[in-house]
Amino acid sequence: MGAPRLYRTGDLVRQAAGGEIEFLGRIDTQVKIRGFRVELGEIESALIECPGVRGAAVALREDQPGVQQLVGYVVPRDGVAELDLEAIWPGLRARLPGYMVPAMLEVLAELPTMPSGKVDRKRLPVPSGRAVETKGKGRPPHTELETAFADVWGRLFAPLPVSVEDDFFLDLGGHSLVAARMVSELRKDPRLAGLSMLDVYEHPTIEGLAAKYEKQAGAGAPDGRAGAPEFVQPSSVKHFFCGLAQFISLYVVLGLFALQWLAPYLTYTWLIDDEYETSQAILGALGILVGLYPVMLLLAIAAKWIIIGRYKPGGVSVVGDVLFPVVAGERDRGHGAGGLSRGDAAVEPLLPADGGEGRAERPSRQ
Repeated sequence: MGAPRLYRTGDLVRQAAGGEIEFLGRIDTQVKIRGFRVELGEIESALIECPGVRGAAVALREDQPGVQQLVGYVVPRDGVAELDLEAIWPGLRARLPGYMVPAMLEVLAELPTMPSGKVDRKRLPVPSGRAVETKGKGRPPHTELETAFADVWGRLFAPLPVSVEDDFFLDLGGHSLVAARMVSELRKDPRLAGLSMLDVYEHPTIEGLAAKYEKQAGAGAPDGRAGAPEFVQPSSVKHFFCGLAQFISLYVVLGLFALQWLAPYLTYTWLIDDEYETSQAILGALGILVGLYPVMLLLAIAAKWIIIGRYKPGGVSVVGDVLFPVVAGERDRGHGAGGLSRGDAAVEPLLPADGGEGRAERPSRQ
């Protein structure tokens, strides 16, 4: 083994009495945002080169839980009464990648410093949001759905003003955790009950999301499930028989799984009782075990084809409507989901548009 190597990582650590290494932070100004490692000094250099800027500092802040944003603090040159922030944004976007452009700019008379003369980032003030207003003059919300989206986005990204044209990820700095919070909040609106994370990735702007759901509402499917059967509350008797059927089937399933333990044991015991050699009894038990798994697999496949048949895309509850038809009291009258809710193992509508998208269809036995 050669001599041990030490690498300068830029991490500030200390060694505890027990030998553990405790991470305290970074020696340099490197931070991580949206999965990217960013040198704050690089952003500060770009800010200082903007017209009218004498000094600059950048900090990564999390004033809203889960929402990290880069905030730029700029000091105007002597003789500049007011910085033209509208002239700063284009220069930053031309020089820096989108994830390195500060979400907000705050104008300060002087930057807080330490006795050594370095910028004291811990004393940088909470951004007021005043400077952000000139970041872009995006279109305000016009429709009810755009307003609903804008209200939730505004709370998540405060104090950053939100435009319907802002990209959730690129412009506002959102990520999957924030998107999940946003989707959960918006689903409380009945019009947006079908909103998903995929919608946010496909339409990352308020304008795009609202247009999608307004189009669906105009087609008579506000939740994206045109033609879905109306929910029918099942009776308590149907609930009872459904539970009874599941209870009985549980014994069948557990019995099949118990065979993998019982069959080898019973085979070994039977062979020993018939005065076979111990080695022969062990080989017989192993042979039964090896042959049992393919048999169990074939039984499961056969049960699927006998009970369900061939799966076919459609908005139907597989468990409630096919395996236990007693629950689906409306099956004979054409209600695909019977008395179960959509969330009960429902297969999403996958039919093409020209074939009746979203129509509930039972699996056929082709």
